[in-house]
Amino acid sequence: MNANSKRLQYLAEGAIQQYLSRHDFEHLKLAFPDKEEQITIANFLDQKTDEIDGLIADKEKLIELLQEKRQAIISEAVTKGINPNARMKDSGIEWIGEIPEHWEIVKLKRCFKVINGKEIVNEVELDDSSGINVYGSGGVFKKTDKYLFKGESVLFGRKGTIGKPIYVNESFWTVDTMYYTKFKMNMVPKWFYYMFIIYPWEAHTTQTALPSIVGTEIENDIWAIPSYKEQCEIVKMLNKKTSEIDELIIEVSNQIVKLKEYRQSLITEVVTGKIKV
Repeated sequence: MNANSKRLQYLAEGAIQQYLSRHDFEHLKLAFPDKEEQITIANFLDQKTDEIDGLIADKEKLIELLQEKRQAIISEAVTKGINPNARMKDSGIEWIGEIPEHWEIVKLKRCFKVINGKEIVNEVELDDSSGINVYGSGGVFKKTDKYLFKGESVLFGRKGTIGKPIYVNESFWTVDTMYYTKFKMNMVPKWFYYMFIIYPWEAHTTQTALPSIVGTEIENDIWAIPSYKEQCEIVKMLNKKTSEIDELIIEVSNQIVKLKEYRQSLITEVVTGKIKV
């Protein structure tokens, strides 16, 4: 740490919330290049950071395209199936259109029951290996000592964050703002998780300050459901395809992080004179 860095640290210490006063900042002694060199450095960094920013933007766009592709693959599979030679029929559901002829149109309550979560009684430490995961709309955020349900289920928001289903296969608890599902025989919970990813939640969401949905409305909605065997086949395919896309997204996201780190490092090295331009 150089002298100025040590002084900055010293001046900022001594309070619960660290701060640096304007007076202290104005009286710091820093090394500056002459004006001509400042202009040279600024022009160099403008060019280099623009190039890096362009690469970052391209990769962010790639992530968007990968996410759109992921969504399209799921939508096609859970509304049309994965057999391109299947005979089709009109589903009677306007936004879905045609479905495989052998799929059955049923109310969702024939497939699962929607159950409301509730607040926990006892909270345990998050690092407690024996603790039960407590789910909110953003995933696990605390642990407790008992569970509401054990096994496969699809969780989704009752209030606030709507339309972000979570698949679980464990002992778990859901808070009051979350629903969980208990599936009937010959139903594959993971298939319904994929179905809920492209489900039209907005059609069942109240237009209020705090959006919410009613579980019985979801149960009484209709959907085109394939056989148990076909549900399994679709899940197997989607698990593979979505995992491949998710791995690509992670890889590109890591590249973005490295580019941002390089951008910051380059600026630091150039403005401190460690790299001559």
